[in-house]
Amino acid sequence: MVKINHNELLTYPNKYDQIFFGSVRDAWNMGAVAVDATVYFGSKESDRQIVEVAKAFEEAHNAGMAIILWCYSRNDAFIKDSILLQYSCR
Repeated sequence: MVKINHNELLTYPNKYDQIFFGSVRDAWNMGAVAVDATVYFGSKESDRQIVEVAKAFEEAHNAGMAIILWCYSRNDAFIKDSILLQYSCR
């Protein structure tokens, strides 16, 4: 399995932007039977990430490879709302 996108974590503040550094073909040529990728739902870049990952996963599927999607919510509004919800339900 080869992860084909990655978030650069050295920028401050963190941008939560997964970018592709490899391709499905690269993974296939290395002998991988699966590829995985991450999407940060709620981030400013999530629309682009979803489209890029969908295209890559279609290519992997056509090559007979397995796919794994890692999903994380990355939006301050999600965190604040969920914390408030926890307190209001008690």
